[in-house]
Amino acid sequence: DPFLRHGRDLELVRMLAPPNGGQRDTAQRLLVERHAHAVVPQLTRLAQTEGPARTRLKAMWVLDGLNAIEPALVTRLLSDPDRDIRASAIRIAERWLGMPNHPIQAAVLKRLDDPDWAVRYQLAASIGAMAPGAREPAAAAFLERHAEDPIAMDATLSGLRGSEPEVIDRLMHAADHTPAREDAIVMLSALVIRGGQDAAIQTLLARVAETTQGMPLSPDRLLACHRVL
Repeated sequence: DPFLRHGRDLELVRMLAPPNGGQRDTAQRLLVERHAHAVVPQLTRLAQTEGPARTRLKAMWVLDGLNAIEPALVTRLLSDPDRDIRASAIRIAERWLGMPNHPIQAAVLKRLDDPDWAVRYQLAASIGAMAPGAREPAAAAFLERHAEDPIAMDATLSGLRGSEPEVIDRLMHAADHTPAREDAIVMLSALVIRGGQDAAIQTLLARVAETTQGMPLSPDRLLACHRVL
């Protein structure tokens, strides 16, 4: 009976709220397994309430599991006061980050200077989901802010997938050279060398040569680049 089924699904939505994590996990799983699209409006409202973050997070992930979450909702949650909501919103936004010029990209990149480390780490990992052409400037912007954080740097570098030379180029042509930016250049150079990317290595050699023509790295960083090469 559809009416009874709807009632049971509504009860599962209410079960996303109890403090017992096992109950919440079970309710989430059953809602997705049942393809409970009839309760999408209730889940959408729940994700935006001022209730406990644990409940709102479950509502978000049920909507994601049902393929019923909308970019407008995710964009709104990207600026939520709760750090776990913001981090999850970035992760869910990966659905659209690979679409060239999708407006959610700009909303996600507003979290580049997020004050919470968990949000920044999720952003670092999610940059790799962006389409080529958007991924490189986003990675460069992140690295020049947070290259001093080894976990954030590793998460960013792991998603470049062959885009390292373009990111190096952006960093080396920056107007000023901060220690964080230079550290990122050295790390990226090491990745290119270890990856055996012949064309990229030649490009990198040319870029390093340009350091004598108006774009100098600091002596220590330049020496580090030459040691890597």
